[in-house]
Amino acid sequence: MKWKECFTAILVVMITCMTTACRLTTNGSESNNQNADEKAQMEKSTIMSSIKEQDVQSLINLLTKQVRESGNIENEVTGFYSSINGTVISYDDTCGNVQSGKIRDGQKTEKIVEGTIRDIKTNESGNYMIVFQSYLHLEGEPESEGIYHISLYDYDEVNQKAGALLSQIGLKNE
Repeated sequence: MKWKECFTAILVVMITCMTTACRLTTNGSESNNQNADEKAQMEKSTIMSSIKEQDVQSLINLLTKQVRESGNIENEVTGFYSSINGTVISYDDTCGNVQSGKIRDGQKTEKIVEGTIRDIKTNESGNYMIVFQSYLHLEGEPESEGIYHISLYDYDEVNQKAGALLSQIGLKNE
């Protein structure tokens, strides 16, 4: 009877180890997918609150150092805000995020998240969509982490897709 209990205990330990190993990444930490989603959600919230409050500095703080130092970023952000007619009254916060990256010699060298905020409605019948790209990790360049591109589009609610590009901030050819 003892061998059945021992076998069962070993089997339970093996299954636990295997399922835990499936959730680990190459650097030994819990899966970073959740961290990327959390970061994108935080960036979405900050983008939308900065637009609602017309807070130029809070949006600038999300940008990479390279974007912040490229030209007159305050004018770009102000122009981005002025492309939105009216005051934001609602938006769809359920849109997923896309994550990509590069791996060299088994180590992540770059991790990028693209987030989308759709169906941004204003009190003046505006309907917009924002797409942004953000570096979560860039090997050897921690100061490059942050949003490197934001685009504002008219939003076609019927076909649920972007219309005309209205404004953009950041690196244009990334």
